[in-house]
Amino acid sequence: MSPRGFKLGLALFLAMSGLFAAKLSMLGPGGFRTPWAASTSASPVAQTKPAASPAVDAPVQPKNSTASTPPDVKAAVTAETAAHVAPPLAESDEALVSAIKLELKTRGYAIGSAASGLDLDARAGILAYEADNDMRLTGEASQPLLHRLLLGDTGMLPNSGSPPAPRAEEVIRTVQASLKRAGHPDTKTDGLMSREMVETIRAFERAHNMKVTGRISGELVAQLRLVARDGLAVAGH
Repeated sequence: MSPRGFKLGLALFLAMSGLFAAKLSMLGPGGFRTPWAASTSASPVAQTKPAASPAVDAPVQPKNSTASTPPDVKAAVTAETAAHVAPPLAESDEALVSAIKLELKTRGYAIGSAASGLDLDARAGILAYEADNDMRLTGEASQPLLHRLLLGDTGMLPNSGSPPAPRAEEVIRTVQASLKRAGHPDTKTDGLMSREMVETIRAFERAHNMKVTGRISGELVAQLRLVARDGLAVAGH
């Protein structure tokens, strides 16, 4: 090879080497990459980070239902529970019912003549005692009621500001229906001791020479029964 040819070959070699070096620098430290490797690395799926665990996977903390309950509401609930724990079970205790009826009779409350259990007259007697002692109307026999009869005011029972219990509502509706039939047609049968109901009872008591109280009692129930019987007797003639 001539010197001229040698120089041309060396120049061509150096030029190609420079292009090769430039190519390497553009590819970076990773060197050559195959087309599939490049496309895989650029794939959105490969670059996507694992999804975070859904929020529902986190344990749900139970809500504290009593933490924000006002103290007065808690006290009312406690008193309500103490006064009305399973009334049907309490009233199945004949000794308890007999003791309550005896205490009521001793204090002058009419309770009827039923030998056992609680009939309308006895429940009306309980309502009368509860009304006289500023207690919630229940018409039910319970341990707290007997405790109150024996020991006086212990603060264990709700006061008269509470609405009547379901059993008391039944007695009130029965009396209201009887008052309707006894000449007081405007009486509402809503189971509530409203001001109108109190005035209707007073009017009935005055009309039949009874002590005016404006409350339901065994005496009121007995007199309403007599009026109903007299009305039936008159109608029969």
